[in-house]
Amino acid sequence: MKRLDGVVAIAAIALSALALGGMVVTDEYAAAARTEARGMMALTHEVSGEQAHFMPASLNGAMTASASASAAVQQ
Repeated sequence: MKRLDGVVAIAAIALSALALGGMVVTDEYAAAARTEARGMMALTHEVSGEQAHFMPASLNGAMTASASASAAVQQ
């Protein structure tokens, strides 16, 4: 039984390494990391009330107005 567990564990590690290698080679990992970072930065700016510099001006104004309205309601 121990031998079978070892074989299964090695096969799982090999398949995981192969899948990770495939993601890195096709740039899917980089694209997912960029998307996650962009979303986290937008969330941070929204929570802190700062203007997001990477958004179009029309959205930036809407976010600022929304943040101002939220601050007025909270006071």
